[in-house]
Amino acid sequence: MEIFKKVILSLILVSSFVLANSVGTITALKGSATIVRDDSNIEATVGAKLNEKDTITTKAKSKIQIIFNDETIITIGQNSNFSIYEYLFEENKAPKAKFGLLTGAIRTITGKIGKIAPDKFSVETKTALIGIRGTDFTILAREDGGIRAYCTFGAISVSVNGKIVIVEQGFYVDVSADGKIGKLQKFTPQQLKKMRSDSFVVAESTKETDPTGLTETTVTDSSGDIDMVVSDITQRTTTGTQANALDAAEAAVTPDRIINDNLEIISGQ
Repeated sequence: MEIFKKVILSLILVSSFVLANSVGTITALKGSATIVRDDSNIEATVGAKLNEKDTITTKAKSKIQIIFNDETIITIGQNSNFSIYEYLFEENKAPKAKFGLLTGAIRTITGKIGKIAPDKFSVETKTALIGIRGTDFTILAREDGGIRAYCTFGAISVSVNGKIVIVEQGFYVDVSADGKIGKLQKFTPQQLKKMRSDSFVVAESTKETDPTGLTETTVTDSSGDIDMVVSDITQRTTTGTQANALDAAEAAVTPDRIINDNLEIISGQ
């Protein structure tokens, strides 16, 4: 009996340690995804906690949404391989967030780390390092290492071998598999919609199965009439405005300038 009590106590302590060190929570899931942790493959479920060093993989026609402790929201598209290389958001410690995208697609709304330490927030791909000077962006990564980076609000930096290009909202840039940065291009709402449909499996209904039993609710962005279905677990960790900011920003982008790698304002035409 005494041994049994010790085993139970050990399990409780281990569980508490894992929860205390979690960096984010899966808040929505469509299709199938896997968490790769150490040498284990764990089926992803809504409500599951994620740790630093975890890798998340998705299958075809699947997508997953994660909300991190600083309220950063990342949606991972189908056929993707996304990793949490480094993440720290604790009181009295310097924050940092470094992610990796080997293949596939992610959409990101940066949270508190993006506001208080934007230079410590980055996404690494096979060929480029993406930093932030804004809040909302999407990255598509091909198997051969080439990428396309869209900025839907604010600005992002794309760095390859020391060369830095700034991409402002309403523009995208391609990086080839051999590391060549292409010309900045404006995107249209139609192009953005098609990209999202191809990479993030836009369904007729956005409601997801929630095994935690949490109900779903519809929230509206304060800047417009954009509706989005989010679960209660999302509402506990972020505001309705934050959860809808990406869609609102993408619908409203009307940029008329870009910045080159010397941080000079140049024409976007």
